Amino acid sequence: MKVAIPMFKDRISPLFSTAPEALLVQTEGGRVCGSWKINLARLSPTERRVKFLGLGIEALFCGGIDEATRRWF
Repeated sequence: MKVAIPMFKDRISPLFSTAPEALLVQTEGGRVCGSWKINLARLSPTERRVKFLGLGIEALFCGGIDEATRRWF
């Protein structure tokens, strides 16, 4: 499973659409098998959604999400 956690410095971002980066975590069998960060600073909310879809993200953890993105996911 691929999980995305939008980040603001060293914390979970309060809003998906304004997070400057995301921590991506790959798990298998309930164990973390890899993690990496991606830069989101220059991406619009639509570009972020497309990027996450292309990466195969299956779960998103964040403090809040705009209505358009919620419906899209």
